[in-house]
Order: sequence, then structure tokens, then C-alpha cells
Amino acid sequence: MELYKGFLWGVGFALATGLIYSVLISTLGASVEYGYKNRLNEVSSKQLGLLADSLGLEIAKTSIGTERVIFAVKHMNLNDSAFVHDTYKISLSIFNKSGDFISKCESDFPNEKSTDEYIYTVVECPMIFGVPGDFGHAKIAIKRV
Repeated sequence: MELYKGFLWGVGFALATGLIYSVLISTLGASVEYGYKNRLNEVSSKQLGLLADSLGLEIAKTSIGTERVIFAVKHMNLNDSAFVHDTYKISLSIFNKSGDFISKCESDFPNEKSTDEYIYTVVECPMIFGVPGDFGHAKIAIKRV
């Protein structure tokens, strides 16, 4: 009988220890994964900022149509158009003359090989919360696909 009691105590201790270790390992794994994802997001946002600076993305010209605003967007030619085309998009936030948001649109970077210093892209943006005549200014950014 003593042997049976000792066996049950041993099994109970092993189960409790195993349960405690599995909870600790899963908690530790989750915190390591969380830290890794945060660090990866931080690094990728820094790289996105560096890419945005090196592209020199800017609005070169603006034209107001009857139903949309048309932008000529200019960026530096990095001679790696396929990577930029596949990985990033041009994002425009459009505001009216009083500074209120009226529309947002996105466009792909052109996948063109060129020896020119700059590459130009035409982006047409339909107005969502206003009419093209209300257009005041736009902010341009790059967005990861």
C-alpha cells in the first residue's frame, strides 16, 4: 500500500511539474514572439522611412478635373523598379481648402526601366467627401503592400 501511495505522489508531482513547465514555456514563447514582432515592426518602419527619403517622392503637378484630381508624382530612379513596384504603393491623402480630409487614393509605382534621374507617374484620385473644386492640398507617402 505504501508503494502504491508513493507511486501516486510521484505521478501527481510529475504531472504538476509538467503542467507548470508547459505554462511557463508557452508564456515565455509568447513574450519572445511579441518582442520579435515589435522589433521587426520597428526595423521595417525605419527602413520604410529611409526608402521614402531616398526615393524623394513628391507631387510635381496637380490638375483639377470634373470628377477627380490628377497628380503627377515624381520620384528618383533607384534602378530597382521591380522591387519598389512589387513591395510599395504611392498613397495620397487629399484635403480641402479648410484642411478637412476629402479623399484618399493609392497607385502602384511604375515598373519601368529608365536611365533618367526621375520617374514620373500619373495618379488619378476620385473625390469621396467633396468635389474636385474643393481641393486644397495633398500629402504623399509610401505604403507597404
